[in-house]
Amino acid sequence: MKALAAAVAALALSASPALGASPSLARGKVLFVAACGSCHTLAAAGTHGRKGPNLGSEDSSYREVVDRVVRGGDGMPALGKTLTRRQIADIAAFVAHATAGAAHDD
Repeated sequence: MKALAAAVAALALSASPALGASPSLARGKVLFVAACGSCHTLAAAGTHGRKGPNLGSEDSSYREVVDRVVRGGDGMPALGKTLTRRQIADIAAFVAHATAGAAHDD
C-alpha cells in the first residue's frame, strides 16, 4: 500500500484531466503496478504477482475490470473506496488494452 500511496501522491501533483476526459493508459499502468502488481502478473506492466490470476491470460473488458476493482471478489479486495473514479478508469483502460478486452465494450 505504500507504493500505491506514493503513486497516488505523484499523480495528484501532476495536472489531472477532468473526469470527462478519456482514461490515460500511461497513468493506468503506473497505478496498476502500484495497486495491483504485487498480486497480478501482467507482462504489459512488467509485474509478476503471485496471489491473483495472471491477467495476461485473460480477456477482460473495460467494464469487467471496473466492476472487479470497485467490488473485488474471488479473494481480491474491493478498491472502490480506496481509489478515485479517475484512477479506476485509468487502471481499467490499461488492463483492457493490455489484455485486448477493449473489443468487448459496446
